[in-house]
Amino acid sequence: MVGARDRAIILTLLHTGICLSELVGLRLQDVDFDREEIKVHGKGDKERKVYLARDAQRAILGWLRQRNDGCDALSVSRHGVPLTANAVKQFFLDLSRRCNINVRCSAHTFRYTFAVNFLKPGGSLRHLQEIMGHTSMKPLDLYLRTVNADDAIQVHGEVRPFKEWKL
Repeated sequence: MVGARDRAIILTLLHTGICLSELVGLRLQDVDFDREEIKVHGKGDKERKVYLARDAQRAILGWLRQRNDGCDALSVSRHGVPLTANAVKQFFLDLSRRCNINVRCSAHTFRYTFAVNFLKPGGSLRHLQEIMGHTSMKPLDLYLRTVNADDAIQVHGEVRPFKEWKL
């Protein structure tokens, strides 16, 4: 049962780019499988919607099928109470130890991984800002450092801004 929950947590973080506080704040009613999105409550109780990839949807559904606790939180403990941020942090520490991961493993690691993998194939910086809930572009500088000249050349070749022009 806990394995299904943990898989749902990891895939939700990886596919959405939400932060830890947003994850533990998710309620069952925030997930809309028909529209493939989740409603996220960010800082200052600002609400935004984020796309929920099919892999994450399947993991969440697998987790929900195993639950019978009556709690409206998406992520709950073995005892059916909402997970806290500290409980999720402890989960990642335990996961790191069990898997012998020698780099930082945290909810933020998955947020960072999401951002980098969104940008590398040509995702828009403005769209990333919206997805991640940032009010300014400044926090995105961290993710931009991972996009290099080779990435830019590849995207430029795919976009080819004048490919439809008859020159």
